[in-house]
Amino acid sequence: MRKIERIVIHCTATKTGQDVDIEQVRKWHVDGNKWSEVGYHYLVKLDGTIQPGRAVMKMGAGVKGHNRDTVHVAYVGGCDDSGKPFNTLNDDQRAAIYQVCTSLVRVFGPLLVIGHNDLTDEKACPSFKVTTELGQLVEWCQTGEGNTPDPNADKRQPETVAPRKYCRRCHRRFRM
Repeated sequence: MRKIERIVIHCTATKTGQDVDIEQVRKWHVDGNKWSEVGYHYLVKLDGTIQPGRAVMKMGAGVKGHNRDTVHVAYVGGCDDSGKPFNTLNDDQRAAIYQVCTSLVRVFGPLLVIGHNDLTDEKACPSFKVTTELGQLVEWCQTGEGNTPDPNADKRQPETVAPRKYCRRCHRRFRM
């Protein structure tokens, strides 16, 4: 049995209102990326429906070099109508992410909740800062103690995070 230590939040990088399901994402990952299976363990649709993807006990394919101890949860959306990173997380999706993460903590114990963009400077995914947008969830998941957090407690003005174009260390421009 693999040791789970982190939950990584992703987006599908689809435009506002464009709903996709786990089978579509599986096609992108298998046919497009030539992976053996869908990379995410869970997908949260626009209406908050939670769809299982890759089995949790199988290593995911969400962030290169950071998959061994992680569970990957993606929400549908993450881009505006022009395809630029934009926080499209809605109330139903927020509640579903809370449900998935609190369930995982109950099974595996305290977990760190982070965004894909916390592990690489080259991605905006999930198009927001997880510690800001899902702050109470992040805090609760680290201990798993007390009442489960309320998904409505974190709601505030949406924040969008764009990928950095330059390396913080050497100031070289990233290839996008």
